[in-house]
Amino acid sequence: MSDAPPQVEPPVLPDRYVWREVLGTGGMGAVHRVDDTVLGRVVALKVMQADMGDGDALRFLEEAQVAAQLEHPSIVPVYDYGLTPDGRRFFTMKEVRGRTFRREMRATLRAEAKEGRLGARFHRLIGALHRVCEAVAYAHDRGVVHRDLKPTNVMIGAFGEVLVLDWGLAKVVGSLERDADTEEVETVRSHDDSLQTVAGRAAGTPSYMPPEQVHGDHLLIGPPSDVWALGVILYQCLTGHRPLSLKGRALLDAIVGDHPIVPPNLRGSPWEVPEALAGIAMDCLQRDVHRRPANASVLVERLAAWMDGDSRARRAADDVRRAVARGADVQRLRAEAKRL
Repeated sequence: MSDAPPQVEPPVLPDRYVWREVLGTGGMGAVHRVDDTVLGRVVALKVMQADMGDGDALRFLEEAQVAAQLEHPSIVPVYDYGLTPDGRRFFTMKEVRGRTFRREMRATLRAEAKEGRLGARFHRLIGALHRVCEAVAYAHDRGVVHRDLKPTNVMIGAFGEVLVLDWGLAKVVGSLERDADTEEVETVRSHDDSLQTVAGRAAGTPSYMPPEQVHGDHLLIGPPSDVWALGVILYQCLTGHRPLSLKGRALLDAIVGDHPIVPPNLRGSPWEVPEALAGIAMDCLQRDVHRRPANASVLVERLAAWMDGDSRARRAADDVRRAVARGADVQRLRAEAKRL
C-alpha cells in the first residue's frame, strides 16, 4: 500500500456499504474505508481493479480465503466476500488504525541514537517483532507462507495490537509438523496444479526476498523463506539498514550471489548491538535454505529468550542503581550522625 491515500474513484458498492474514503492502493486493487450499515461499524473494503483477468481473480479470492482461515489475534480478520454491482470482487476486513512497523522502527532508532544505547523502547520494538513471528509461526503451522513480509506490511494499532497485513502473495504449501488438531488452510488453488504460480517467476519485494524466491524456485519456497524476510526486518531493527543496501538488478544479483552480509554488530551502529540478536539475524540470512531456522516458531523461542534475559538484566541494573543511591544516603547519614 502507498503511504498517502491516492486519488481513486469511489467503487460502486452493494447497498450494505457506504463509501467514506480510500485508504491505499496495491497491485491488485484498492482498499477503502466504508460503513457497514447492517452491523453498524466501519470496515476496510478491498476491491479488485476492473481490468484484472481470471488468474488475478483467483489470486484475489485466495487472499481472502487465506486471511479468513488464519484466525489469529495478529492477523486481520475477514468479514465478507462478494461481487460489486459492476462485477468486481471485493472482501471486507477489520480496519486497522495505527502506524506501520517501519514508522515505529525509525522513530525508535532515532530516539535510541540520541541516547547512544538500545533501551526500553528498543525492547518494545523487539516485542512487536516477536508478535509478528508468533503470527507467522501460526501461519506456518497451518501450511501457509506469507512471501511478502516487510515493515510496511505490519501495523501497530492504536492500542498496541500488532497485525500482519497483505496476504496477497501467500502460498499454501502444507505442513509436515503441524499439530494433529490443527487444520491446514485450503483455497481455490490448493488442489489444482494448473493454478499455481509459474516456476521461474519471482513474486515479492526484492529487499526482503530470499535467493529461492528471487530465482522463482517454488519447490524450495516454504517457511524458511519467510524466516529470511524476518531476518532482514530484525537486521533493520538492529542497525537501521537492510543487510544489502543495493537496488535493482544489483540487489537481486547480491542476494543470489556470494556478496558478503556484514553481521549487524559489525555494521558500525551508534549503539552496541546485542550479540544474541545479531546471531539470530545472521542465522535467518543464510543463503542455503536448509541452514536457516526451519520456521518462525524457532524465532519465537529465540526472541522470547533474549527478551527474558534483557528484562532480567534491566531489573538487575535498576537494583544496582538503587543500591548505589542508597549507599550515598548511608554515607550522608553516617556523616550527619558523627557530626551530631
